[in-house]
Amino acid sequence: MLSCGVKKDPSYTINAHLTGFEDSTKFYLKSFTDDVIIDSTHLVDGHLHFSGKLQKVPQSLSLKSGKGYSFTALYMGNEEVVLKGDKKDFPYHLLIETKKTGFAWQKKLLDDQMKDLHQQRLDTLTKYAYNPNSENPMEAVILGRKQTRGIDAAMDSIEYQYILDHPDFEYAMQQLYFRRSQFGKEKLQALYEQFSPEVQQSSTGEKLKFYVNHKIPEIGDDYYDFTALNQEKDSVQFSSYLGKYVLLEFTSNSCLPCILALPDLESITQTYADSLTVVSFQIDKSESDLLKLLGRHEGTWPVLWSGEGADDLIQRTYGVQGVPAFFLLSPKGKVIDKWSGYGEGSLISRMKKNFPESKEELMARE
Repeated sequence: MLSCGVKKDPSYTINAHLTGFEDSTKFYLKSFTDDVIIDSTHLVDGHLHFSGKLQKVPQSLSLKSGKGYSFTALYMGNEEVVLKGDKKDFPYHLLIETKKTGFAWQKKLLDDQMKDLHQQRLDTLTKYAYNPNSENPMEAVILGRKQTRGIDAAMDSIEYQYILDHPDFEYAMQQLYFRRSQFGKEKLQALYEQFSPEVQQSSTGEKLKFYVNHKIPEIGDDYYDFTALNQEKDSVQFSSYLGKYVLLEFTSNSCLPCILALPDLESITQTYADSLTVVSFQIDKSESDLLKLLGRHEGTWPVLWSGEGADDLIQRTYGVQGVPAFFLLSPKGKVIDKWSGYGEGSLISRMKKNFPESKEELMARE
């Protein structure tokens, strides 16, 4: 006699046993890359429970308390994960229990080697870069990064060895993709080829393959056209802004240097109003993040958005790995200059370098 059963769809379960928090504290489970809320629940007798189905696996997730800044990063598919620890163990020293065959285990292997260095880095940045009493936030950020260089070098070494040791791990491919700027494309190609076919065909593997094979626009190259939504949610072609010089900025609501750059961008739009248009492309996935950025954005230049977040093809086509990133284009779409990052007055100085004083010289360049 044959028996039959119903095969259950795969699902995820997160059970957390936590101390140090008030009962009924609300916790959020979010997509780490896009900051989109997947689920939320309250702490009951020191216990949290999340369950459901992740449509895209594996995913980088964050578990964050509604009060304060307690959070931890997760990497998992539709699998079971158990977290144990105290409030002081966030974000790097929580005990994680999971099967050795799952995605969460892949991250745990690296985290166990890195957690102390992560904590040292966070403590150093908190002391310098995130000091609320700092009179100059950008100088504090730069100082904090200088202080963490030795820690960063140690972390790079551990992660590189992890990548070499685990060619069958999608999490190792993700770490390689995140650190792609540290390697030339020939080296990246060699590292990519050491991974198993299954990992090469993963979503992150496909993104790394695109990066290796794609020609990122450099100075002297033509721009890449794209379609996105503007502030009024109308679909617009980026090429419609050409005819003048265009300063294309990639930005994010969560990026402090991007926010600090807004006054300079406003000044640039006024100084070069006759010859240049500023166009900002907002890389966040959440529309709420777009609205927050627009709330800070008092300028008159257009802000474009695709809603694709970290998987957006536009920022990958332009090779954007961090924000703010800038591309200065000629009226015909040639890349005149490109750079990333922001320091006080740096945008103004860069524009003065690229734009001559006389209109005759400017017209000659067009």
